[in-house]
Amino acid sequence: MTFGPTFSALQNEGFLAQGCLAAGLTALRNAQFPDKATFYTGFFQLSTALERVLKLVLIIEHMRKNSFSPPSKEKIERPGHNLVRLYNDCEPIASAIGVTSFVVPAIGSLEAQILNFLSEFAKKSRYYNLDSLASTPSGYGDPLVAWDAILSQVLEFDVPSQKRYRHEAQAKAIHDLIENSIYVQQHGMDGRLLSSENAFVLPAQHEIATPYAMVRVFAVIRPALSLLGEIARQACDYNLRTDRSAHHVPYMNEFFQLFDGSPAEIRRKKRWP
Repeated sequence: MTFGPTFSALQNEGFLAQGCLAAGLTALRNAQFPDKATFYTGFFQLSTALERVLKLVLIIEHMRKNSFSPPSKEKIERPGHNLVRLYNDCEPIASAIGVTSFVVPAIGSLEAQILNFLSEFAKKSRYYNLDSLASTPSGYGDPLVAWDAILSQVLEFDVPSQKRYRHEAQAKAIHDLIENSIYVQQHGMDGRLLSSENAFVLPAQHEIATPYAMVRVFAVIRPALSLLGEIARQACDYNLRTDRSAHHVPYMNEFFQLFDGSPAEIRRKKRWP
């Protein structure tokens, strides 16, 4: 068998999504206040990766139903960067092919908040800083503030209370030991000046909350990867049954095998792949 014209494009898109996902997860896992640059890298790369994975699901499903002809450029671009819409568009596909792990996150859940956050960033809040120079942004807020709010909820609901209090107490003790010898002028995630104590406590809170936040992120990302892998597998099987002259779709799960693990393994991991 030869390789059809769509095979290489889908394969390259798989590499692109893989790279964005690895960079995004690694950046978000290692981002700690006050290093705001790493947060932005995580937001950009992770939202881009999720968009491409979900669009690949829609593209391959269209090809599977249309003799491996890809959808039009207009159809691919129609959802824009709206990750919530893309997630919703993929749910009936998952149901039809028996992927029960893929469901739209429940309203109000932290997973839903993370999906909404990434979608909002992909659509418009990535322009927050530029827009705020000209006017007050309308309809969306600072992504750093939004992510800080998610971390605060993770800190409250997911991090064991004894672990939280131990780390906060250590940060406060260090502050109390040296506060008369230092001067702190630092802005928080919301741009407001921090007290000298909070300048020590906030990084400690981020350090212990982030590993647990990554487990929540994986709860959004992993179902999309599983769905993409299964829809591509079924398309490949159909390809072998109906057209042995050319490969049209690669096995997409091969690009994402390293993005897995138990919650404990995810919490310990600091770099992907």
